[in-house]
Amino acid sequence: MPDASPSPPNDSLTRLLSAVQTRSTVAWEEFVGRYERLVWSVPRRMGYSEADSADIVQSTWLLVWRHLQHIQHPKALTSWLITTTVREAGRFGRKERQAQARVEGRGRESLSDEPQLELADFERLEKIQLVRDAIGGLETRCADLLGAIDLAGQSYQEAAKRLSMPVGSVGPTRIRCLARLREELVRRGLQ
Repeated sequence: MPDASPSPPNDSLTRLLSAVQTRSTVAWEEFVGRYERLVWSVPRRMGYSEADSADIVQSTWLLVWRHLQHIQHPKALTSWLITTTVREAGRFGRKERQAQARVEGRGRESLSDEPQLELADFERLEKIQLVRDAIGGLETRCADLLGAIDLAGQSYQEAAKRLSMPVGSVGPTRIRCLARLREELVRRGLQ
């Protein structure tokens, strides 16, 4: 497991991780909800189909559940989840290719075309999750607005309708929320 950076961990993440490690069902559901987009994005970026990704994600969450007690550094959690999912995707791919090779009567030489996640992809996924976590630390209105526009890619009109606010106030509100997000990122030692 990757080692934690020296900056102090987010207290809410530390509390959530502690609750998950006590096998709290409520905490587990919150934990999965918080990180499911990250875990799903790994096999999809590696080129797996939605069905194969679902299998990879399910086996990843099972591994995470089995190894909860070994997670000691909340700041390293995102990297650990990405690494665990990449490894599960690799295992899944090897099993699939071995089965296909047996069906087609080929040998092990056909097993080398394993999908890969490049280091840049890994780092990008980690940064995206860190920003998602920071957005989650903002007041609800800002978290919802930034989540709608910057994470979900909604237009100002869609976000205004979803959040019941005038379209003309979306831009100025977003600017204030981005300033708060920068402050949150600095507070977390991420900028």
